[in-house]
Amino acid sequence: MADPLSISFGIAGLITLAERLFSRTFKYAKAVRNAPQEIRSLSEEIGALNGLLHRVQLLAREMEGQPMETSIQAYGLHSCHKTLEKIKMILDKHEVPSTAKATIETVKRRLKWPFSISEAKSLVDEIGRHKSILSLALKADEISGLLQVLSEQTGLSEGIREIKSELHQRREAETRIQMSEERQNILGSFGTTTPERNHDMSLKLRKPQTGLWLTEGEEFSDWLNTPGSGLWLYGIPGAGKTVLAASVIEKAIRRSSQKVAVAFYYCNYKNVETQRPNNIIGSLAKQIATQDEQCFQALRTFYQQHRRPDKLPPEYEPPELSALIKRMAVFFETTMIIVDALDECGKAVKTLTKLLAGLRSNTEDNDIRTLFLSRDELDIRDILTNCSQVSIAAQSGDLKLYVAAEMERRISDKDLRIKDSSLKDHIMERLIEGADGIQVPMGGLPNGLSL
Repeated sequence: MADPLSISFGIAGLITLAERLFSRTFKYAKAVRNAPQEIRSLSEEIGALNGLLHRVQLLAREMEGQPMETSIQAYGLHSCHKTLEKIKMILDKHEVPSTAKATIETVKRRLKWPFSISEAKSLVDEIGRHKSILSLALKADEISGLLQVLSEQTGLSEGIREIKSELHQRREAETRIQMSEERQNILGSFGTTTPERNHDMSLKLRKPQTGLWLTEGEEFSDWLNTPGSGLWLYGIPGAGKTVLAASVIEKAIRRSSQKVAVAFYYCNYKNVETQRPNNIIGSLAKQIATQDEQCFQALRTFYQQHRRPDKLPPEYEPPELSALIKRMAVFFETTMIIVDALDECGKAVKTLTKLLAGLRSNTEDNDIRTLFLSRDELDIRDILTNCSQVSIAAQSGDLKLYVAAEMERRISDKDLRIKDSSLKDHIMERLIEGADGIQVPMGGLPNGLSL
């Protein structure tokens, strides 16, 4: 389910990038006498793509406040972003600094077209494909929007609401068993912390298109598709690990089914209850149990074995809970476990990491895959030596999209007035340099910079 306004902000970075690239390629085409058709074609295609992106943003703004599933979001715009970044990288590599001494060589270099004819043709074709797909998605969304408006006038709104209700069931995997008061009490004994709330908050912080370098990357794809695989994502504070955790959890949830279980958890240094190993592993066990009736029966048996004669809540030891998860996992072909912020568990970090790392399994009856996110701490690194490892730093592409989105919001709110597109580009580059690998915070900008 997409918020049209978030789509509008999400494509702001693409629009800014496309505008700047059009300006730069157009100057080349204008400066070179008898310029090859490829020069003019690339500039024209970028301009046409920019026009389409503006139409998408305009449609999203018109539909503000009407959440709906969109073809544009399904397309993702990620490959379009990659193509524009490829063009920018080539132009940047060739560009002569404006402060360089004006010699015959620098003048020649400024006038030299940085693309070969074959490169230009290939890029024109790529942009053409993006335009075609984007046009189809745009038409689909225009029709969808029109139907939504008509439904309010023709009495079809009830049907639309029913469709929306179905789309809202994004996490169908959360429960596949019949619930009762007794069952809820049993599940409640495995901890009261709710990772779903943290997950929803993290998703709200994530800007559209960001994090795709990871979720569409080779390392994460290998983890998703390799039995018994382990992946550790580590980075400095402020690199956006928790927002990335939300992205990978969403990807995993889309794979969930009666044969694939998914369980996740967010540790939080601000909440002591989220740092206790029995709460963390208990929550993972509880989530897995709700995805299969036989799993729940195993959980119930475990609960009954630990019931106390004084009727006080049962106490579970973390190693026992880990063993329970392994027993329940045999009822699935694959079980995926994702835990964010291992480093935020205080004195329990080492114990917890060992227990969670020990869940990994690749046997005939048990395929358990684990993915962890944390700071790069020695205790964690020593234990996760057998996991694939990916260093996280805020990606420049993600930062550009974020900063452009914030600029777009402030321009829309009339808090910022910029008419010169080259000035907008300069401000964005300066802010990204100031971020120094740290994700730009929601409430402000790095190193004292302001818009």
